[in-house]
Amino acid sequence: MSKPVTIVCNFGCGKKFTCKITDKNLGDGVVKHVLKCPFCGKEYRIHYSNIESRRLRQKLKDERQTMPIEQLNCCIDKINSIEADLKRSVEG
Repeated sequence: MSKPVTIVCNFGCGKKFTCKITDKNLGDGVVKHVLKCPFCGKEYRIHYSNIESRRLRQKLKDERQTMPIEQLNCCIDKINSIEADLKRSVEG
């Protein structure tokens, strides 16, 4: 379990808050992962994911200790590519 992280709302109110990532379903299996300042409501996009990128992330999580480095790097590259394409398609 990861420790809570405190961040500053740089583009909103400037207050500190504990990081909590929430998910917004955009349809067709696409999810927008965001942080939202509880004081001013400023939203910070973390990344977009789809079924394939979430499957690959889970595979990395489950097999990272035994996966060969080449395969690990390949999975990371594929996730980055998928999520960059999703960002372009959602944000234009």
